[in-house]
Amino acid sequence: MTLPDTGRSAPSLRLLAVAYALLAAALLALYWFPEPKLLAGDENHYHNTAMAILAGGDWFDHNLLWPPLQGLFLAGVYAIAGPSILPAQLLQLLMLAGGGLLLADTLDRLGVDRATSRWTSALLCVNPLSVGFATYLWPEIQHLVLSLFLAWCLVRARQAAGRAQLAWSAGAGVALGLCLLSKSLLTGFWPLLLLPLWRRQERARSAGRAVVFLLAALLVTAPALQRGFQLTGKPQIADSSWFNLWVGLQDRWRGDFVFDVTGEHMREYLLSSEDPRERNAFARARALAIVAERGPVATLAGQLGKQYFRLFDARHFVVSQLAGEVCAGYKQHYRGDGILVNRGAAWLLQAWHVGLLVLAAFGIAAWRGWRRPWLWLVLAFVAYQLALFAGLHVKTRFLLPMLPVLCLFAGHWLAHARRPTAAGTALALAFGVLALGGPWLDRACETQAGRSGSVGDGTAAAPAPRSSCTTSLKPDRAA
Repeated sequence: MTLPDTGRSAPSLRLLAVAYALLAAALLALYWFPEPKLLAGDENHYHNTAMAILAGGDWFDHNLLWPPLQGLFLAGVYAIAGPSILPAQLLQLLMLAGGGLLLADTLDRLGVDRATSRWTSALLCVNPLSVGFATYLWPEIQHLVLSLFLAWCLVRARQAAGRAQLAWSAGAGVALGLCLLSKSLLTGFWPLLLLPLWRRQERARSAGRAVVFLLAALLVTAPALQRGFQLTGKPQIADSSWFNLWVGLQDRWRGDFVFDVTGEHMREYLLSSEDPRERNAFARARALAIVAERGPVATLAGQLGKQYFRLFDARHFVVSQLAGEVCAGYKQHYRGDGILVNRGAAWLLQAWHVGLLVLAAFGIAAWRGWRRPWLWLVLAFVAYQLALFAGLHVKTRFLLPMLPVLCLFAGHWLAHARRPTAAGTALALAFGVLALGGPWLDRACETQAGRSGSVGDGTAAAPAPRSSCTTSLKPDRAA
């Protein structure tokens, strides 16, 4: 394979903008024609929360399952543009484009060569998985862009001089607070984010930066923490960890929507008690009972044999919204029923996903800058997520926070084309097995041929709301 060398390989901003606009237009057309796409899972909760806020209702989830920021964000959009999803989609698409620019500038400031940083940004933005989520009501794009803004502020705080250091530290703290209000992912990792603010030769200034960072994060999250304290006796925004562990230990298939019964577990969890603390105790007891029954070693082996197939599955969330067999993990939330649209789009989206993973594998093997401290913090973040997903219920959408890292290595390989090494080829094959091997290993359509479509949906037979819907409906998935 021959690729242009470094000096000519960075994509131009104009070309990137055209490619991004075309991909966004294609996925918006798929979303709205011939009928609006059906809302999926937690989208119902965020939409209904936004509508309830506009009607004078509460912004905080009393079940402590869903952080509040996405509902507040949608309420703000609806208040300005009316209860239509399209303005929210357009705004999220702009946010994603802005996130790509933040990523490129952050890498430039970290000393990554220009070609790699531009390719990394291009691969993140011109990606059906990330663009697809920019058309959904999930908080994935919001959290991704806020995380990129957080990283950008941390780098600026470390490189700034004088009082500007405190300003950038405060910006990073605000970004962290908003990330925690969007998703719970950084709850166990955020203390490590103090490391970029610390310099051994500047202990007093480092302490000042850290204090400003923490105070800003606390200021942003204080209202939600106070509400959580009123409900549980301890300051918290949301906590679905025991529920997700309980469900994750029961996941059978290597595809996240293959006969998914998360909705049934959610109803059982919510009906177990009205007190969030008692519900957590309910899920904790059942999770520990599963481990006790199987044994710790067998439990871990079973989890490792399925969780990362679910995470890297080429039939990712956007693919699963197309029409197809329930046993193959398709939900038919997009309303087009043509073979060309569904099978052609499914093949193209999966090929794109596998291609990115293969490029990332080649880039990891070709990377030479392993001694850079910032990279070790990034890899610690990836390791933290992978460790969480060894147990917790896994969906392919959880790959989005790791996309910038995959795109970094893939972009590095595109910018510095070399022949794939043996290590790169082996890693690419491993990624390929994780992305494509799940259906072959499960053979769900053969072993579960007699199961009904309602079981496959994991919900009642009632249809999900269309995207233009503004009525209140109960959520059927956990965050």
